Amino acid sequence: MALDIDQSFVTQFESEAKLAYQRMMASMVGTVRRKMNVTGDSTTFQTIGAGTAGTKSRHGQVPVMNLSHAPVTCTLTDYYAGEYVDKLDELKIQHDERGAITASIAGALNRRSDQLVINAADTTSNATSSTGGVTQAKVEEIFEYFGNNEVPNDGMRVLFVSPQGWTDLMNVTSFASADYVAPDQMPFAAPGMIAKSWFSFFIQQHSGLPKTGSVRKSLAWHRSAIGHASGSEVSLDITWQGKEQAFLLVGSMSQGACLIDGVGVYELQHTEV
Repeated sequence: MALDIDQSFVTQFESEAKLAYQRMMASMVGTVRRKMNVTGDSTTFQTIGAGTAGTKSRHGQVPVMNLSHAPVTCTLTDYYAGEYVDKLDELKIQHDERGAITASIAGALNRRSDQLVINAADTTSNATSSTGGVTQAKVEEIFEYFGNNEVPNDGMRVLFVSPQGWTDLMNVTSFASADYVAPDQMPFAAPGMIAKSWFSFFIQQHSGLPKTGSVRKSLAWHRSAIGHASGSEVSLDITWQGKEQAFLLVGSMSQGACLIDGVGVYELQHTEV
């Protein structure tokens, strides 16, 4: 075996796992405020208060808004996902073991990234009633709350619902019927995504939303309300372990998420059997 063959393995594994992670990318991370290349174990997201315009007299001074600034701390944590590939096992199997492990590592990191965002959003105290399923009335409640609290309607509102929550919505005529929405606004499916725009929210199905007993928490937010920080994007390595006579494949990352503005987050609670 060439002395540098392990470096070839590293390069190939890193390329495969990176592509798998991007293909299976955490669907929530792209819907929140992000800060990349963080140095240290924490960072801050600034919140800026709303200003009020005023008048001034001729030659008088312009009124100053004195905007409030409040930093929100986001702590980063290191995460790892690894697996061994035994040298002799590779001689006995017909499938692509390295490819399967690559996908498993990417999936584990993907789920962790989303879970960080879910944990941050789940700290909000805004919530609908948990009685019944996902209904138009509950979506309207969130829509009205966001509007009354001046959460921007700028295309950056999202609502993640569970699989059962999505099927609940498909039974809502104004959500699913072409009689109420234009053809380009019908629910659609794409690789890795089932989604639709409705009541100012880009609604997506997500399988990892929290559930306690029979109560599921679907989550709505505005992009600026939650922060996701990354000190290290996915880093990958493969090393030969002599004692184990196996290759160790490891994926790692350093990430964190935090609630920046609780006004821009709302839980749509519903009952699932």
